[in-house]
Amino acid sequence: LGVASVAPEVTLVGVKVLDDMGCASFANLIAGIMYATDVADVDIINLSVGGTGSIEEMEVLSEMLHAAVDYAERNGVIVVAAAGNETLDLQSGAARNFVVTDEAGTILVSATAPSMEPGIESIACYSNYGNGIVGLAAPGGSIDCADGAYASMSDMVLSAMAPAVARRLGLKNPEGWYMFSAGTSMAAPIVSGVAALVKSANPGMDAAGVCDKLKASADDLGTPGPDQQFGSGRVNAASAVR
Repeated sequence: LGVASVAPEVTLVGVKVLDDMGCASFANLIAGIMYATDVADVDIINLSVGGTGSIEEMEVLSEMLHAAVDYAERNGVIVVAAAGNETLDLQSGAARNFVVTDEAGTILVSATAPSMEPGIESIACYSNYGNGIVGLAAPGGSIDCADGAYASMSDMVLSAMAPAVARRLGLKNPEGWYMFSAGTSMAAPIVSGVAALVKSANPGMDAAGVCDKLKASADDLGTPGPDQQFGSGRVNAASAVR
C-alpha cells in the first residue's frame, strides 16, 4: 500500500519471523528462511537482523543460521542482508551481524549517506564495513552519529513503520504508516529490489549470476575496485538491467 519503490511489479512474500517488538528466536528465523526457500519458492530473501549473546552462544547459533542461509543459496535463492549499524569492522570478529558474508549467492549491504559535498555520497557514519565481507552499498539515509539525531528528511529513506512504533506514537491504524528512517536495514531492501529487477529481466539467470551482475554494474565509490566500505560499489538499478 502507498509507495511504489524499486521493483513495484514483483511479488512480495511476507514471512513473519519477528514479534511486534522486532524480536525473535533463532529457530523462528531459520524456519522463516526454510519456508521462504521450500514453500514460498522465492527468488530473493531480504534479511535485516542481528543478535547478542555470549561468544559460545553466538558461535553455535551463527553456525546454525549460516547453514540455513547456505541451504537457501544452494537452492537458487539470493540472500541479501543488512551489514548492521554499529560502525564495526566485520573482519574484527566483534560484530553482531552474523548472517552472511560476500559469497556467490549472498550479498551483505552497507549504507551510504549524503556527504557535505553536494551530489557525493559517503559511507554512513553508523554502517558496518569489512573487506571481502560487504558486497555492495546502497542509500541508507543519514543521521548524526555524534548525538544520534536524524538529519533532514530529504537525507533519509522512506520506510514502513513498525506497528509497535506507531502505537507508541499514538497513531491510529498502526499497520498503515510510513516513516523517514536511516540504517543498513533501509539499504538492503534497495539491493533486493534491484536484484528482483535483474531476475525479472533475466529469468534464467542463477543466483550467482544476479549477484555478479549487480556488482559489475555498481557505481564504484571510495578506493578504486572492491573496498571495505562499499564492496563493489553503490548499486545502480539502471545499469544493472541495461
